[in-house]
Order: sequence, then structure tokens, then C-alpha cells
Amino acid sequence: MLQQDNNEELKQISRKIVMANIFGVPSSILLGLGFYGKFAAQGDAFIDILNNQDVVHGCLAIGGVIMLLEIFYIISLSRRRAKLLQRQ
Repeated sequence: MLQQDNNEELKQISRKIVMANIFGVPSSILLGLGFYGKFAAQGDAFIDILNNQDVVHGCLAIGGVIMLLEIFYIISLSRRRAKLLQRQ
């Protein structure tokens, strides 16, 4: 019974990690666009709005915050998964 509960919880943790990674994709895109606008575009970006440094800074800030939240969430799930695996 306990083994089955642990296996079920491990499956749920794995699903949550996958969902966190999926929700983290926009933060990666925002960071990528922000870094492109900041360092590579030099005023000739493929999207005109990336020539505006305020938008670029916003992309970097929002993408960074979302990515940090994702990292902390995944770390907490990974620790919980490790504890469950030690019990087995």
C-alpha cells in the first residue's frame, strides 16, 4: 500500500515538473528576445519593438522572474521526489 502511494506521488511529481517546464517556455523566449535586443540587434532588430530598450529591459525582467520561480518550484519538487525515492 505504501509502495503504491509512493509510486503514485512520484508520477504526480513528474507530471508537475513537466508542466513547470512547459510553463517556463515563455520565460525562455522572453529572455532570448531580451538578450537579442540588448546585445545583438544594435538598433536593427528583426522585430522593431526590440529596438526599444525599455521593452528589452522589461522582457529581461519578466522572463528572469518567471524563470527563477520555475527553478525554485522544480527544485522543491526534485527534493520531494528524492525523499520519496529514499523511502523505497
